[in-house]
Amino acid sequence: MGANISSEAENITPSTSEETQKSSGIEFVEQQPQNTTIEIKNTTIDEKEENTRYAIPQDIKEKSSQEIQHYILRYFAQGNFLSPIHQHFKSEKNNDDNTLQILDFNCGPTGTWAKEISREFPEAKVLGVVINDSEIPSTSKDEESNLKFIKHNLSSSGEMDNRRLPFASNTFDFVHSRFLLNEIKEDDIENTVISEFVRVAKPSGYIELVECDVRHFSDGPSTRKLTNAMLDYLKSKGHNGQISDNLARYLHQTSQVGDIRRHDKAIPLGRWAGQIGELAIQSLTDLFRKTTGLPASMKMSSVQFQELLSSYRQEVEIRRTFCKARWFYTQKIAE
Repeated sequence: MGANISSEAENITPSTSEETQKSSGIEFVEQQPQNTTIEIKNTTIDEKEENTRYAIPQDIKEKSSQEIQHYILRYFAQGNFLSPIHQHFKSEKNNDDNTLQILDFNCGPTGTWAKEISREFPEAKVLGVVINDSEIPSTSKDEESNLKFIKHNLSSSGEMDNRRLPFASNTFDFVHSRFLLNEIKEDDIENTVISEFVRVAKPSGYIELVECDVRHFSDGPSTRKLTNAMLDYLKSKGHNGQISDNLARYLHQTSQVGDIRRHDKAIPLGRWAGQIGELAIQSLTDLFRKTTGLPASMKMSSVQFQELLSSYRQEVEIRRTFCKARWFYTQKIAE
């Protein structure tokens, strides 16, 4: 099922150009204020060594697109997070009588991450925040004991109530969010969302962000045509399809976080990489197809756009194309 992807990662310098960084796992330690020390860790997912706890579920074809995206990320991270929160949670429980608090912002209509975390940390209180038009996930009676979902949007230009999260400062031990680039405009992410994540995190609490950029690597002409059009379309709506290039800077701008660690994971696209690659390319194809304004922005008919998607699917197999998911995590500075 897994794809064993590895590559050399030499002479890498901090840059917005990542063409040479074709490693399946690279850790960057970005230090305050501008000096950047880089530690590189190459990691691969090998089927023989795969931790079956985080394998793709057998009934994956019955899952929603949001759940499939979740399981792809969980597979490559070999867990639901990369922040070293287990030791942090242990020390918090020893030094504090308060219940551990975990926030999942943009949890989606299924709330899969929040539900799994509530089972992994049954002693914690987990709160999932649904944004935009997503429905609030349903919960079982067992889940309701330590899991709750609410709906709340964040915007720097909207109603005053939407400019802040509805929580007191220093509330959460762990703040988690992913897939913001399609849901929230970049100005709002920079000016409101990130600062709110930091505000509601407890001192020494962890903040973790995960994004999958639109960019593809080892791509061909049809792929570039499609991804460039998607980037332009997102930009026209105020969104940034390469926002992961800026997330560390936005965190730094708060002046309230310590070192920021970034992990890049190469996500193979296509049947050439087995089941995981087939799921990933299907997920991306669905994303392009569901972006209803994209064909018109490319001045294409629906038939022409479908032909482009077909060419894209063929091209990734020939070129062994991949995209990247990026994890960022940091700690709020202790007071």
